[in-house]
Order: sequence, then structure tokens, then C-alpha cells
Amino acid sequence: MKKFLVVVSFVGVLIVPGFANAATFKNCTALNKKYPSGIAKSTQAATKQKSAPKVSLAIYKANIKMDRDKDGTVCEK
Repeated sequence: MKKFLVVVSFVGVLIVPGFANAATFKNCTALNKKYPSGIAKSTQAATKQKSAPKVSLAIYKANIKMDRDKDGTVCEK
């Protein structure tokens, strides 16, 4: 029984998504203090911007509500 619980516990840790601990921000002003050019979900989305945003799918997903134009970059300038 103990071996089964250990395996279930270990599998549970593997299932937790990577963006669970990603930084979330209240608004774009707060996000831009740390990431002045915004956050892109992929390098392809980043190349569409004038400035070079940081690429991080986890941070993007945690703050997706701020991607109002749905271009794959949060709080771009």
C-alpha cells in the first residue's frame, strides 16, 4: 500500500503544470516594471513585435488576460 501511495504522489507532482508557479501581475504597468518589452508566448510571437519581449509560455499563460489584441504577447510596447 505504501508503494502505491508513493507512486501516486510522484505522478501527481509530474502532472502539475509548469505555469502554476509563474509570476502573475495585477496590470501591465506592474508587468512592464520587470519586463519592459512584455512577455511573448513563443519566439514566433516575439518576432512580430518592435521591441524584443521575453519569451515565456508559463508567464504568458499566467497573465493571458492582459493580451487584449490576442497577438501572443502580453503588455508589449
